[in-house]
Amino acid sequence: MLTPMHIALLVVVVLSLIHSCFRNRQEREEDTRLAELRYLVRVCFEAGREKWEGAEAIYWEKTLIGAVRLTSVRRTAEGVEAKVTTIPSPGLFPGERSWTIGSAWVVVYISPDQWCSSPYVCWQIFFDSETIRTVKAMGEELACADERLRHDRLVEDLRQRSAARRDAV
Repeated sequence: MLTPMHIALLVVVVLSLIHSCFRNRQEREEDTRLAELRYLVRVCFEAGREKWEGAEAIYWEKTLIGAVRLTSVRRTAEGVEAKVTTIPSPGLFPGERSWTIGSAWVVVYISPDQWCSSPYVCWQIFFDSETIRTVKAMGEELACADERLRHDRLVEDLRQRSAARRDAV
């Protein structure tokens, strides 16, 4: 015979099973949505890869802001990679140097005019000609200004451009 305690335990077990089924279904739906988003990022990357190979852009990472050229742009199983080479410009990068950047598919934002990495590394690349022209002109105009002032003005401009793009999406 079932006691009130047995009935209460059965109710708890049944409710736990129902909750588990709903949670598993929700997790599968979230996994599907993430997979679709990753797929869209990869498709966007493949569509723009030829445009970005050898392209001039503006690179921004913490205190580094300047004109760069991207080469060896490629897709990996994990994400995107490219070689970045500075383009010496007044008020921006003083000399030429190169390094490789990369970001995992799960944390990279890619559009035709901008790449943005994860919040942990936090670099951004702007490909649109207006941003390139404006940042190079600001760098040249502020070349003799205090380095902190120059950096702050450039960052302000790039933040506004990033926000405008995010709002447009």
